[in-house]
Amino acid sequence: MEDVTDVAFRLLCKRFGADMVYTEFLSADALIRQVAGTTRKLEIDPEERPVAIQIYGREVEPMVEAARIAEAAGPEVLDLNFGCPVKRVAGKGAGSGMLRCPDQMLRIVEEIVKAVKIPVIAAGGIADGRGVAAAFALGAEGVQLGTRFICCTECTVHPNFKQAVLDARDRSTSVTGQRTGHPVRCLRNKLTAEFDKLDARLAPLEEIEKLGTGRLRSAVVDGDTDWGSLMSGQSAAMVNDILPARRIVERLFGEARDVLQKIQGCCDVDPE
Repeated sequence: MEDVTDVAFRLLCKRFGADMVYTEFLSADALIRQVAGTTRKLEIDPEERPVAIQIYGREVEPMVEAARIAEAAGPEVLDLNFGCPVKRVAGKGAGSGMLRCPDQMLRIVEEIVKAVKIPVIAAGGIADGRGVAAAFALGAEGVQLGTRFICCTECTVHPNFKQAVLDARDRSTSVTGQRTGHPVRCLRNKLTAEFDKLDARLAPLEEIEKLGTGRLRSAVVDGDTDWGSLMSGQSAAMVNDILPARRIVERLFGEARDVLQKIQGCCDVDPE
């Protein structure tokens, strides 16, 4: 996460049991231009390994070049994030903006997989086996899911939060906090409507930040689905049940296997 997952934060995560950590969001263009503030984020402490470097962009060639730069920094994994809703990212066609151009997104994954030797993880909008299969078909060696695991048995969020995800539809999310520089995608409710009103009248940033203070806790701990910040991706529309994490993973990969076998069957050619 931008401005959050720096080296110190990642080391704390490792200390408390994280199996893998991710760097902040790195712009492909900024890496190529060697912008100091961006290249500094490539630094990796030996004690935080295994670590993934996360990059974003919208054009194939710059993304490939940035992937090579990131690989040279020595991470175990390269993460391609196509889910970030930040206006300055998505508005330029990168992050979640790539979901408008799936052909381009697929080309980026395919070309980066060919260009680097470390495993590539695809992230953004994946919640079922079809998304997993699509990523693997392009050469990715892993996928990153967030929203799907809100609705797993082990997740400790309030049951009301889980039910809100289950009730979500294709257009149930909204991006709040664009003007603060810390936007998040949430399920629409009274809180997101109030954020929209503040944005419409260009309210002071202090007023916007005050409205958002403590709202995630309200959703996660207290189960307030009206005024809590129900952080969720657009893939919430594909989440229909609550299962143990192990069962979710088994089903994801079972579905992906079925899809890939079907594709292989379609490609089989009778030599005669």
